[in-house]
Amino acid sequence: MIDLLFFIYALYTYYTKKYTIALVLFIFFCYRFFRLVPAYLMRFDGPDYAVGFMILAFLFGTHTIYMAKEDIKLRWYIVAMCIFLVISFGYSVIRYNLSPSNVFMASRMSLILPCYFLLKCLRQEWIEKTLTILYVITIIHGILYVVQCVTGIPVMGQTAEFDRATGSFRFLNFPPLSDFFLMISVLSPNSIELPERFDKYKKYFPLVFMATTICTFGRLKIIATLVVLLYGLWLKGKATLIIKVAVLTFILAIPFSEGLINRMNNDGKTKGDIEVLLNGGMQHMASTGVNKGGTFTYRMAMLYERINRLSKEDFLDQVFGYGMEYNKDNRSSVVHFKVGHALYTPDISYPVLIVKYGFLGTLIYLMIWFRMARICKKHKEDDLAFCTYLFIVSILLNDFSGSQITFFSWMIFPLLMTIYIQNREISNDCNTY
Repeated sequence: MIDLLFFIYALYTYYTKKYTIALVLFIFFCYRFFRLVPAYLMRFDGPDYAVGFMILAFLFGTHTIYMAKEDIKLRWYIVAMCIFLVISFGYSVIRYNLSPSNVFMASRMSLILPCYFLLKCLRQEWIEKTLTILYVITIIHGILYVVQCVTGIPVMGQTAEFDRATGSFRFLNFPPLSDFFLMISVLSPNSIELPERFDKYKKYFPLVFMATTICTFGRLKIIATLVVLLYGLWLKGKATLIIKVAVLTFILAIPFSEGLINRMNNDGKTKGDIEVLLNGGMQHMASTGVNKGGTFTYRMAMLYERINRLSKEDFLDQVFGYGMEYNKDNRSSVVHFKVGHALYTPDISYPVLIVKYGFLGTLIYLMIWFRMARICKKHKEDDLAFCTYLFIVSILLNDFSGSQITFFSWMIFPLLMTIYIQNREISNDCNTY
């Protein structure tokens, strides 16, 4: 019931022109309530509310375009993806005899894409205030996350998974925007204005964000985040900061050293995983379903099998995939795979995209992400743009062991930042429609 109250309040703030709060709540929905609210209190998923909010805003709002500058390629990639989804909807119904309601359930979260045209209707100052609020929420969330990981007490009401490799509990309610604000806190701590009570402590924020990353105990998560951060410092020519970050990471890791070593080594499986992968274990697993390696071999074998299987299908199946299907048991009624039978898996995003949207849909979708990254990198003299670029890179890397981009709503914050960055130097000249 609390989720419905959030939704009603979001609509109230929008229609009473409290756009900053409305935008914060919209992003709150997009990122599954920031994982701050226990799932058992929710009747529907956050992105469902985000889609509902967007549709009502389109239908009943009077909008003014403040973002005068836009990237034509980015806009056309988004339009192309919307058109593809409409065609794929029909293809799924006709080709695989799926019911329209089934296909709608499987594709409903992709309806968030047209919000690009709403995001252009936001004033710069609304976004700046939103960034301040999100920064404060994320730092508080990060502190609570570290506390619960250290103490084992679910202070945010979420249950933990026991990890045998580390001998400790792993909490999954990691702050979704932590990587972005980590980049900000290290590379450009003054680029986002904070309330005075928080601003005087901002030199400690990198400690919090690095600690939250370490506390995930995710091998690829820790490595990818650290590599992207060091890559950003290298591009900026900040050699001294590279050393400081490396030393800081080492110091922060000491209290968790036993669990991290066990997690990284995974009882010797990590080294074996790499060896099996290099020796063709991925192809062997894809053909037999037998995994002689570890989790990374499993993920790569899953990706390889999906690509290999789909490449042998008819041309239209290659283009559109195996249909947008929703089943409660998470199993496809269309095709059976030897590696991982689920339609959706939290282990890796890319096989899920290929099965659901085919080669064409996956390509168009990834082109949106690549275009956002390119735009932000092009404006890398702007620290916010550069940190957004690094955030996008970290998402794409981390999704070799995660499922973020399978939710279209994960695109919203980078998309908002991309639009904002392009218009930072433009006046508030506007058109109304």
